[in-house]
Amino acid sequence: MSLLSCASTMERYKGKGPELKLETFFNGPSKAWGAVMDRSGNVTRRFTADLVGEWQGNTGTLKETFLFDDGEVQKRQWNLKITGDGKYEGRADDVEGTGGGAVSGFAMNWKYVLKIKVGNTTYNVPFDDSMYLIDDKNIINRARMTKFGFHIGDLIIFIQKK
Repeated sequence: MSLLSCASTMERYKGKGPELKLETFFNGPSKAWGAVMDRSGNVTRRFTADLVGEWQGNTGTLKETFLFDDGEVQKRQWNLKITGDGKYEGRADDVEGTGGGAVSGFAMNWKYVLKIKVGNTTYNVPFDDSMYLIDDKNIINRARMTKFGFHIGDLIIFIQKK
């Protein structure tokens, strides 16, 4: 039911431009700034990130390096694939299974389960990202995090193509 809800929410942006294409926006370097919030909306961490995308045909990689305000550095490489009709899928070492999403106009919904390590324990946390292309150089992304169906926090990211 949740997947259908997001699909219909994104459908409202169909035909509205500029059209978001991951293979265009995430081709080359970009810079990101963001904040992690708890379920009450309190900022718990801030970060910057350097991203580099490269595409060949229907497959691409997106390398991400995050620097958090507490000094932690996280790296992730998404291996992405265009599956057709505005749909994409992706894998990364710290993602459980395959993530996926679909574009509708200037918006995209992307879902995946991130393996988050806290101390000696790893938690599988579902992410539900909504990305909005502002223009050919800027995207705003809001990720909703849940656990056992309960909202546990949000991630807000501004991405600028260099």
